[in-house]
Amino acid sequence: MRTLADLAAQQGVGIDHYTRLKPYAAEGFPAPVSSEGSRTQLYDGEQVDAYLLGKPVPPLPETEDDGDLLDRRECAALIGVSPRSWDVYKNDPALIEARIEAGGSSTGPAAR
Repeated sequence: MRTLADLAAQQGVGIDHYTRLKPYAAEGFPAPVSSEGSRTQLYDGEQVDAYLLGKPVPPLPETEDDGDLLDRRECAALIGVSPRSWDVYKNDPALIEARIEAGGSSTGPAAR
């Protein structure tokens, strides 16, 4: 997964410049894989790499994978709470080991 900051760094520009130019809004650029309304937009690395190399963008896998990460909204929905409640629950010692921080956005277990 890559954040906008990751994409900016990959292309050798600062995040402010990158978000002003919005190359991620160009036709054909891979859509974010994060949930709608997510604080942090996440992009599939393979898709972005292919796009930047001018190659066909591979489709996302149709099947779920144990390596898939859930974003904040997806974690909250999975356990039936609001995203704000997830912000509190994510600090529970039982969840801390399974948590991964992607671009400052706390994601849940790799169990989609």
